[in-house]
Amino acid sequence: MNKRLLWLIVIIILLLSSFNVILQIKHSLSKKKSTREEIIAVNKKIEEIKADIEKYDKKIASLDDEFEKEKVARNMFQMVKENEVIYKYVEKNNNKTENTEEEK
Repeated sequence: MNKRLLWLIVIIILLLSSFNVILQIKHSLSKKKSTREEIIAVNKKIEEIKADIEKYDKKIASLDDEFEKEKVARNMFQMVKENEVIYKYVEKNNNKTENTEEEK
């Protein structure tokens, strides 16, 4: 009887430890899957950044022309030449006056 109890305890311990190992394997597999998904996302981001770099390299190459440099300075950085006055055309919004007349 004593020997049977000892074997039962050993079998229970082995079953519990194997259950623990199975849980660890399952956790590792899910972690491996999420890591693969992350790698795919990072590779996609790398490709997007490479495309952006290529686009900016082309833009830099086009800036060899003085006209292009001035265009970028004016449009992107709102720069003006010394003693230059910038005029901005603003359209009147006729819809506002119509709405106010309708409300009356």
